[in-house]
Amino acid sequence: MVSVNSIIDDVAAAAEADAGGCDPEAHARLLQSIQNSTLASEKPLETAKRILYQPPINLAMRVAVELPLFEAVCATDGDSITAREIAKSQDV
Repeated sequence: MVSVNSIIDDVAAAAEADAGGCDPEAHARLLQSIQNSTLASEKPLETAKRILYQPPINLAMRVAVELPLFEAVCATDGDSITAREIAKSQDV
């Protein structure tokens, strides 16, 4: 089993390699090393909860994309927005 400290070192190395931000492969390695650190750090119950809740999260994200809720939120330029205002912008 790989130690958490070793994985953290991998994340640091990947972050340094991705510092320029121009190499998609370096960025993919950074994201993978971050995911590996999460998986190595999770306790079994946390893993079970993550797996249990992932399908409803995916569904909610799909609905948000299909309804263009993200566009409605982004259109506020950082200002807060209520659910009622989002619904109004969607003609609901």
